[in-house]
Amino acid sequence: MTTTSASEQLPAWSLPETRAGWNRSARWATVWLVAGLLLLAGFSVYATQVADHSAALKATGAKVTATVLEDPPESLRCLQVGVPVRFALDGVERTETLSVEGCGSGLRQDQQITVFVDRADPSNLVSDGSDNEGALAVLAACVALIGGLVLAVAAALRIVELARTRVALRAGPWVQRPARGVNVPRKGLDRILILALTDVDPPELLVVRWPSSGRALGTGPTVVTARTSNGWTAVARKPGGLVLGSRAPRSGLARRAKSMLIVGRPNDTRD
Repeated sequence: MTTTSASEQLPAWSLPETRAGWNRSARWATVWLVAGLLLLAGFSVYATQVADHSAALKATGAKVTATVLEDPPESLRCLQVGVPVRFALDGVERTETLSVEGCGSGLRQDQQITVFVDRADPSNLVSDGSDNEGALAVLAACVALIGGLVLAVAAALRIVELARTRVALRAGPWVQRPARGVNVPRKGLDRILILALTDVDPPELLVVRWPSSGRALGTGPTVVTARTSNGWTAVARKPGGLVLGSRAPRSGLARRAKSMLIVGRPNDTRD
């Protein structure tokens, strides 16, 4: 049976605690988004500078034929490795290091390649197949690209969920409902927290969208406050205390969750 106290008749969004909890989540999403965009901007600046430097050197540098002196060493995860090359510049034979991919460069000892050399600084050179980037610079650029994409996508998803949560919070008051958290195992993945609202039969099952926050709800019998609108549920330990976007689990996950519940009837042991 669902009950609502007299002090909770106003829409959940009207409570300062609710807005404060939602704003905290929104600020974190903004931090993720800004951090992701900064990382992507850093990667873009680096990639542009490398491309411009390589193009300028190919346009103004000395074009010479170089001999690869050694096979490229093997590299963990295909990071950049240095390969010594020998070439003649203005009648002087020089040996310099060209950075190439640790796998897939295709270079072999005694192979002849074309390099473009800065006459003022012969150590500054590129080839048709390499921009002569340092290993740490390439690693940092990869981290910036992957981290930026992950943070930006996570922030975008979180912003969408926060918008849906706000719709639910504006639709009506918080309602106290008995619940029970269940950790359901998944193949190849960590357990996922399913929240069962046990005031209806069969119980209403919800997947807590943010497991790190959902762990605060714990497992076992508890009481939560909830507000549902258009199939989207905002759940909290107390009004405004912890806002979580939730949705119904898929059928297979729901069956496994039900098999772990005891809600006034024997367990359903079907898979």
